[in-house]
Amino acid sequence: MLEKFLDKIIVFLIKKLNIYHCYIKNKYYKTESRYQFLTPNDKAENIEEYSIALENALNEIKVRNIAISGSYGSGKSSFIKTFEKNHENGVYEFLDISLARFNKKNEDNNSIDSSLIEKSILEQMFYKVKSNKIPQSRLNKINRLDHLSIKIINILLSLLSFFIVFKPEYLSNITLLKDILELFQLESY
Repeated sequence: MLEKFLDKIIVFLIKKLNIYHCYIKNKYYKTESRYQFLTPNDKAENIEEYSIALENALNEIKVRNIAISGSYGSGKSSFIKTFEKNHENGVYEFLDISLARFNKKNEDNNSIDSSLIEKSILEQMFYKVKSNKIPQSRLNKINRLDHLSIKIINILLSLLSFFIVFKPEYLSNITLLKDILELFQLESY
């Protein structure tokens, strides 16, 4: 029973370490890929005219709504990300909101229910603001518990370290741990 539990812990820790490794690798070791990904980037080309038009619209007090439209993959998100990157001087504040899909149709005329769009916009705005900034709101927000997972991982690593150093005989039957111990040449205990 203890062996199965420890085996599950080790598998969990290895998965978390792999995720962390991929994060570090992508963040600090930029490698050129031979593939072109279709995700938005901040290096859109030939957007000068669009940038000027957007900047003029943002600076015009009478303009209340701005829409950027185009077919899938035409570069709308890349244009916006590039515009944000080129205007990081603090003149504008940016808030990313996605209106990707609305499948529910209004029963009367088969059009998209605008209340769903409004709800989606408000939810995205609400969840990007810290709870203490809106103390009298009737909406309740679930706070992230990222620090809790870090504490749990630290406790599990401490337990694992204790068993490796002081009680390796408990871990000797766990095959995955055996491989790890061999890798670090700690099996001689």
